Amino acid sequence: MIAKKDEILHLKSYGYSAIESAVSINTETLIPIASMTKIMTTIAILQLYEKGAFLLDDLIENYIPEFKKVKVLTRPDSSSSEALTIKPTIRDFLRHTSGIVYSDGESYTDKLYLKAGFTQWNKPLEDFISAITEIPLAFQPNKKWNYGYSHDVLGFLVEKVTGTPLNQYFKSTIFNPLNMKNTDFYVPKNKSNKLSNVYIYEKGKLIIEDHRDSSIYNTLPNAISGGVGWRSPYGGVVTSIDDFYILAKMLRNFGSYNNTVIFKLETIRLMIANQIGDLDAYGNKYGLGGWC
Repeated sequence: MIAKKDEILHLKSYGYSAIESAVSINTETLIPIASMTKIMTTIAILQLYEKGAFLLDDLIENYIPEFKKVKVLTRPDSSSSEALTIKPTIRDFLRHTSGIVYSDGESYTDKLYLKAGFTQWNKPLEDFISAITEIPLAFQPNKKWNYGYSHDVLGFLVEKVTGTPLNQYFKSTIFNPLNMKNTDFYVPKNKSNKLSNVYIYEKGKLIIEDHRDSSIYNTLPNAISGGVGWRSPYGGVVTSIDDFYILAKMLRNFGSYNNTVIFKLETIRLMIANQIGDLDAYGNKYGLGGWC
């Protein structure tokens, strides 16, 4: 799909949702969207910010006390750690300056994440928080930009502040108000035939990582993630192109869609403004939850 303003310029389906049985993709195909879940988590956080649940520059430890014990590496390649001189804020997690990375880098923190099993995580988000706060940050917050598990932490923050599971909060404040009928953390039985297989590319071949007939998305997973930093098919949102267009159009309309206001104009302006100053984000600038 290619759209400009309120006009869809191009909409066509290509390829297969199940290559082996030649099932063609169409506009109703349900696709796990992995890290695009991050934008939904960002919206949820900014909704709560608008309601006065917290300030963006509040320390994350005020709401998730486990972060009070977190230390930082003395050097990226060293196993030694020290106390933080700067404590991470909610804003740091939104803009990936929290000191949290992924499991595929060269720092000692990356290696500890890998050892902790974060790339194949299938336990509750609360357990993930307990595990990640035992591991030192890769760098002092607000001193560097690095893509990582920050939005998984923000997903837990939503649950802590609202007392509501992340999937239920998304549904009540984003999916239902926008009439995104095909979007959720799992696919109900009456729609399972619309789910796409998930493939990985190894040694010149496509290999099925998650088959729609036995998919984890057929049931609500234990590990519901707000950022989908976990590489296995756990915890991410599943949606269709039509539903995702609604979300994109709401953002393009500065927070509203069909007279439904998801969040305010000034908030989305904050979201799309440069939030990292002179820091580098893969050669670009980064706002709250996305590049700008």
